[in-house]
Amino acid sequence: MADDIHSGGCQCGAVRFRVEGKLGDASVCHCRMCQKASGNFYLPLVSVRGAKLVWTRGERKRFQSSNHVWRGFCGDCGTPLTYEAPDGMALAIAAFDRPEGIAPTIQWGIEAKLPYVDRVPELPGEDTMADLGAASFLADLVSYQHPDHDHRSLATEGEMMSETVRTGGCQCGAVRFRIRGALGRPSICHCRMCQKQFGSFFSALVTAPKDGVEWTRDEPSYFQSSVNIDRGFCPKCGTPLTYRHPGGLEIAIGAFDDRSDLAPRIQVNFQARLPWVETIFDQPVHEDPDYYARQEQIISFQHPDHETEQWPPAGAWA
Repeated sequence: MADDIHSGGCQCGAVRFRVEGKLGDASVCHCRMCQKASGNFYLPLVSVRGAKLVWTRGERKRFQSSNHVWRGFCGDCGTPLTYEAPDGMALAIAAFDRPEGIAPTIQWGIEAKLPYVDRVPELPGEDTMADLGAASFLADLVSYQHPDHDHRSLATEGEMMSETVRTGGCQCGAVRFRIRGALGRPSICHCRMCQKQFGSFFSALVTAPKDGVEWTRDEPSYFQSSVNIDRGFCPKCGTPLTYRHPGGLEIAIGAFDDRSDLAPRIQVNFQARLPWVETIFDQPVHEDPDYYARQEQIISFQHPDHETEQWPPAGAWA
């Protein structure tokens, strides 16, 4: 990628950064740890190890997701921001003000790739205002997210799925949920506001049943991203968790313990999709055996994909 100055930050504007110099490899990672950290199907990252990174406003919070890796996020709005490993740092591509110029060139962690991910570009697409009948609040939506540029100051229906009991939560285990009742339509949304919340190319969400969500540990913190919408996240590790609007509540698909049957059925805000998003899975697969040998040495500090009586376990990682 060409030498340049790149800016970006979280959705609320509390944390902003500037990258001076050449960006490294851009990639998506399918590993379960990256799914959890982003609340999504995969995490898009670009290396900044060869460039100068300056935090121009605020500082990221960090969660240690394993014995080797820290993950940075905004403590005020939960936006995923960094992946920090012994060999350097990568930034979430969607946190850049101009993510359309940072197309991924490789896929990592394909052993954990969700089975329906390759079919996402084939889903039918709708623009935002096509859903006005079901969500009239969109007509006067006013964004409270930070704009995609630096400035001095910032004022502060679908088919139902089968009914079952489902569990999930954030990557650190502080926030956990249990859902009883039939879920609504799983979807992805390409709008810039969802890109910012998830630090990804799109959000992946499924509608929760009314009064069917129980927070079994702590509850999410919320950032009001627009006049009618707030977005929930774990305040301790930053995992994106919810999209709450006047018509109901949607839960991040990547936060569920079992996501195998939550394949999205529609694309929302299709006109806002990044120009190269449909070609991501045409990129080569990373197959370096040394890299995967190192992965086997990782000890995960993330919560497992099932309920636990106590977390972290007594005496864990001492």
